[in-house]
Amino acid sequence: MASVNACRLCGSADLRIVYEGPIRAGGADSGTVDGYRVLHCNACAVEFLDPFPDNLEAYYEGEQYWEDHHGPLDVDKLWAKHGPEQRGWFYEVGLAALRGKRLADFGSGIGIFLDLARNTAAETVGVELAAHFRDHVEDRGHRFVASPAELADASQDVIVSFDTLEHVPVPADFLAEMYRVLAADGVAYIGVPNQQDFLKALVPDYLPFFYHLSHVYYFSAESLRRLLAEAGFQDIAVSFVHKYDLNNLVAWAHDRKGVGTVGSPVFDQFTEDSFRQNLERQGIASHILVSALKRGAAK
Repeated sequence: MASVNACRLCGSADLRIVYEGPIRAGGADSGTVDGYRVLHCNACAVEFLDPFPDNLEAYYEGEQYWEDHHGPLDVDKLWAKHGPEQRGWFYEVGLAALRGKRLADFGSGIGIFLDLARNTAAETVGVELAAHFRDHVEDRGHRFVASPAELADASQDVIVSFDTLEHVPVPADFLAEMYRVLAADGVAYIGVPNQQDFLKALVPDYLPFFYHLSHVYYFSAESLRRLLAEAGFQDIAVSFVHKYDLNNLVAWAHDRKGVGTVGSPVFDQFTEDSFRQNLERQGIASHILVSALKRGAAK
């Protein structure tokens, strides 16, 4: 794992260290590892882990990644854990965008988003390195491919990819494959953790949790726009999505440990909605959501 002197996305040498210290090793309770720093590129506004972990694709292909982050493999428990997050993304994309469309999920895991879209989309395909999920995904009525290279050019109307791009060793190649696979006038929806997450500024103890051994990139709206434009996408729209409730902020401030979204006996729905909407309005919510179009030929 060698350190670098240039940005992994744009090649600029205009870098600065934004964090140096322990980072999270795996799942929420996995502890931390040392020997890493996070570099910010002043040219393209991306941040990335340094040194870069080796053999990431092999790690994601096997069961070890899933066990490190989620414990023993159990698809029912994975559905229960990640179902609410995927329902949130499904709500953000909306039924109208999926109805009657050929849909691919890049980084589909066990296919939760595809399950949610099954009765809306015309066709569903999961693109997932972890081939041990193949039988489960196919048993649920979806096509499964271990690589986007298995998909034909212009074969999909909609591509979604949530909480995946930050793991990818070469994001430009990943987005280029999305662009190739999309049909003319097809749309990609991509959701990633937000580099500008407000908790980083409020709770210093959040930083070793936010920075993550398998989150090798940390995107801003600016860096995502740049990447998508370079891949050929147009009409790039950026919004922000906050996944966690107000009680999670209180827990981080008080206990230096998050609780996710578990509800609160104190804050009513109006308060929760106001909190979330204000973070999203300011661009400091937990996640970024972008939609991008592959334009067809002029008519």
